[in-house]
Amino acid sequence: MAKDYTELARSIVKNVGGKSNIISVTHCYTILRFRLKNESTADTKTLENTEGVISVLQAGGQYQIVIGNTVSDVYKAVCQVAGIGEETPKEAQTEEKQSLINSLISIVTKVFIPVLGVMAALGMLKGFLSILTFAGVLASDSSTYTILWALSDSLFYFFPIILGYTASKRFGLDEITGLVLGSSMLYPTLLGSSEALHNSFLGIPVVMPGSGDYSSSVFPVIIAVWFASKIHKFIKPKLGNAIRSFMTPLIVLIITLPVTLIVIGPVTTTLSDWIGTGILAIYNISPVLMGFIVGGIWQILIMFGLHWGLVPLAVNNVVTLGYDVLSPATMGGFSSQAGMTLGIMLKTKDKKLKGLCAPAVISGIFGITEPAIYGITLPRKKPYIATCIVSAVVGALACMMNAKTYSMGASGIFIWPTFVDPNGGTLTVMFGVIALTIGSFIVSMFIGMFLTKNTENEENIPEATEKINGAVYAPVSGKLISLKEVNDGVFSEEVLGKGCAVIPDGNVIEAPFDGTVVSIADTCHAIGLTSEDGTEILIHVGLETVEMQGKGFQLLVKEGEQVKCGQELLRFDRDAIKKAGALDTVILVVTNTDDYEDISTATTGQKIQTSDIVLSVK
Repeated sequence: MAKDYTELARSIVKNVGGKSNIISVTHCYTILRFRLKNESTADTKTLENTEGVISVLQAGGQYQIVIGNTVSDVYKAVCQVAGIGEETPKEAQTEEKQSLINSLISIVTKVFIPVLGVMAALGMLKGFLSILTFAGVLASDSSTYTILWALSDSLFYFFPIILGYTASKRFGLDEITGLVLGSSMLYPTLLGSSEALHNSFLGIPVVMPGSGDYSSSVFPVIIAVWFASKIHKFIKPKLGNAIRSFMTPLIVLIITLPVTLIVIGPVTTTLSDWIGTGILAIYNISPVLMGFIVGGIWQILIMFGLHWGLVPLAVNNVVTLGYDVLSPATMGGFSSQAGMTLGIMLKTKDKKLKGLCAPAVISGIFGITEPAIYGITLPRKKPYIATCIVSAVVGALACMMNAKTYSMGASGIFIWPTFVDPNGGTLTVMFGVIALTIGSFIVSMFIGMFLTKNTENEENIPEATEKINGAVYAPVSGKLISLKEVNDGVFSEEVLGKGCAVIPDGNVIEAPFDGTVVSIADTCHAIGLTSEDGTEILIHVGLETVEMQGKGFQLLVKEGEQVKCGQELLRFDRDAIKKAGALDTVILVVTNTDDYEDISTATTGQKIQTSDIVLSVK
């Protein structure tokens, strides 16, 4: 039975500012991408702490919520809760002004994301056909090959039609009008093989691309649809209701197609050729340097959602050059992220972290690295930096061996077949690439294990007097009191869970058990921890101390760090707290109280040390 994501969707819609704050929402493989009227009204901190949400980031003019492999189901639930429909109404596409970079990223994601899955499938099919013909299993002149090749090449050949549809959805043009515009560009009498005259329109010269026609082209139709959408928005309001339905597309198409053939097509085709030639020129100067740079920054681009800017360039390379040199430079990203995450999973004792790692490793192997980046490596910083370095080295080595992909869309291990040239290449490069990615996966795995061990800082952490299952030690010395004595209804009425409090005589907060730092308040006055046994604890230093905005607090750990019982987490200035008119009471709450049958507290009113057990959970 499919899981119900309605509650998660309600929480997401509420915390992005409600239905009224949503302009549009789309999704890619792992991320919900919102365009909001006002991003400042979104409660990012609450969303980040919501179960089912891996991370939140704001980039490329979008408010992006990382969900993971269940994103399509969550997306449908969000659409239902928000009442906006899975096909965003065109009225909702009215946009506020964006920067040029944000606008380009928004265009690329809307135009290319819908076709990436099919493009990956057909790219793999092309690669497998190349392998089969090279191995002599399938003859290139057989009818079976012809049929399968037609299937594998169809999307690429008919790009103007497919992108005419997706670009129309992005620019607010009627989708059928966009399809017809793309189809017109590929009409048989306009193909390079046609003997019909199509070299002028009303006496104005029509210059076709060097290939002879617009088959497999990318940019001309996108710009043409954008141009058509402007005419559509200008013409439609000026026409009467009786003729609007047929006169609008007639005027739009009869203007756009000639302008495309006379101006837009030649200009964008020339620019496409220049882009392909420019990338190749940089590659020829130093393949190793280009591979190192592109491989190194690839995961940084993914982190900010800017990697979509390279997608049309890679597609354009395949169209104009017959191959791409950018994709080989990026393939170290998936192998390093998957390997690093596996290494962390094998080493950590944190059950929750292990649970996050397992699906992230699997999706990473298949080229979807966002769960590993946002949920595992990025919060721990050093593993993320290490994956960028490994990815850079892989990119350099791949380009050094002259690796090229001959079709687009495939990712992860499925990119391997695309390294075989369908025009008679060998399998040598593909095997070299396979060895390179497997090697980087293994190296990253061992680095992940090493870094996970090091983050525990075992040599600097005092050993607890004894380790007892379910024991929670005092985070600070002082007088132990019950939560009922705390002058705050949220704690005294156990709204957040059961626990205890300490009137401190020290100024250092220590870890109450072996575990992981899972959250830290922006103002540093509260820390969330999860023990190796799954106990979730909130340590809240003082009452009304949030108003101090972090003054008087010195943080000694970071989110995602593994800590040992007795390790110093935070220093706080008790005098500064009192001068601010706040109380310095330290509160300890088991936030997952409902998971336990019994939570007992040590005798209150007594003087305690950090070596004393104050809570026991069963």
